[in-house]
Amino acid sequence: MDLMELTNNTSIIKDGRHILKVPRLFSVKSMETAKISIDFLDNIDHFTRINEKMLIDLSRLEFFHAPSALLLFAYITNAQITTNRHDIIKVILPVNQAIRSLVRKSGLWDAIKYGTKRKLDRNWELGNNFQSGYDAEEHYDKTFKYLKKQYSNFSKELGVAINEAMLNINQHAYRYHPKGSVTRWWQYAYIKDDTLNFCIFDKGCGIPTSFKKLNFYKNNLDQEIIVNAMKKNTSTMNIIGTEGRGRGSANIIKPVSSVEKDKLLIISEQGLYRYFHDKDIETSRLPLRLNGTLLCWQIKAK
Repeated sequence: MDLMELTNNTSIIKDGRHILKVPRLFSVKSMETAKISIDFLDNIDHFTRINEKMLIDLSRLEFFHAPSALLLFAYITNAQITTNRHDIIKVILPVNQAIRSLVRKSGLWDAIKYGTKRKLDRNWELGNNFQSGYDAEEHYDKTFKYLKKQYSNFSKELGVAINEAMLNINQHAYRYHPKGSVTRWWQYAYIKDDTLNFCIFDKGCGIPTSFKKLNFYKNNLDQEIIVNAMKKNTSTMNIIGTEGRGRGSANIIKPVSSVEKDKLLIISEQGLYRYFHDKDIETSRLPLRLNGTLLCWQIKAK
């Protein structure tokens, strides 16, 4: 990788817009690319907060994956709905023809084009792979019907896990956010080689902060807190003595069966956690903090 890629994004203003160039290799899962990728996303948030127009330049993009695509969708549409300006972001498509085609065919291009809340609502109606919700009951039902239609082998366990993730976001993720904040999640589903990939992301309070605010695991690294959070019968509801199922972590992990391709990825703040079909766990510490929590399941048809 070109070492120049690893410097912070700088903002050049052209035609009244701050130009933000996507990293050539856009990935939050790799230690080599996570810093510049998260820095790029943070810059989108920065100009969103000060309500200034941006030009997101994807022209040099040569690689991205499902988690990165979802994050790009989330940060761009968050800017659109937070500012209520459909044109706050303009996007330049990749030059690479294969990547350009992927951006279009995946539904990402339609999902990030000009628009605000109405566009996100329309994504549900059109069956776009990229969607955003804010009501666990309503949008889980829509997600379940969509996935069953697209993927006949959609498992009950994955359905329970997705519902658990949505409920957690509704009940916990934005608990400490100021009144009036955007309280929603973003999701992306696609099927490749008879494998369903489902990712969901929220910009709320991350797993590590949620536990630290309850005075637990204060001296642990973020990835260590996620490991503890994923242990059976561990949840913030149990810790504070609130009545609840207390099975959140078990439900999140359960879709990952003994089938070799099955896996779960969780990124929250600076913690990265991977859970594999053989129950092996890998963790690492990201160089920068991703604000929120990202969950991605990769589940092979049974």
